[in-house]
Amino acid sequence: MKNTKFLEAEEISLEEVNNEWVSVTMAGEKFVFDMDTLYDISFRFASFLAYLEQREEDGEAICADCAGKVH
Repeated sequence: MKNTKFLEAEEISLEEVNNEWVSVTMAGEKFVFDMDTLYDISFRFASFLAYLEQREEDGEAICADCAGKVH
């Protein structure tokens, strides 16, 4: 993948711009989202995490050294 970056939680920050916009800084790069997009991203991350947790419960190992690829 071109321009792939691995992030630690400490490299992610959120800041309210106003009632409609939020800035998200990840590894020094700043992105601005409207609130609807922020909600959508939150649900997508939660859904994907639930999917990974279910695979792990089903006995499929998740390899942290392989950037989240499931074996």
